[in-house]
Amino acid sequence: MRRIIPIILALVLVVSVRTSAQDPPTAQKWTNVEWYEVITWYFSDAEEALTLWTEHFLPVVMEVIPEVTCLWFMTGETHITCHFPMPDGPAGMEWRDGPYVVKFNAALAAREGEATTELYERFGNVISRTTNHIALKHTGGM
Repeated sequence: MRRIIPIILALVLVVSVRTSAQDPPTAQKWTNVEWYEVITWYFSDAEEALTLWTEHFLPVVMEVIPEVTCLWFMTGETHITCHFPMPDGPAGMEWRDGPYVVKFNAALAAREGEATTELYERFGNVISRTTNHIALKHTGGM
């Protein structure tokens, strides 16, 4: 009797594995999610970065992409993380320079004029590194 129980359990396991192996998973597209491009800039000079960001870049970001969320971290390494919505989801990555980038560059140039190139250079000089991620936010079921 003791030998029958392990044999029955083994048979049940084999049958269930074979049954599940016959039903491969079906393809599922994400639904009820919002996609974001998350960019983080780390800075070597916090004071210069904060001045450039708040006086020049952030006003244009908020004008062009008002739904963006940017966070200036007050602890740890000095950095800013912005969560840019991707209305087209990952398909938006097909652009070499997306519509938001083009619109941002045009708005910054209109606002800053000839100083635009210098601002990009100064900002680039205070960036020690960047990270870029694609993330999703669940807004309901799947």
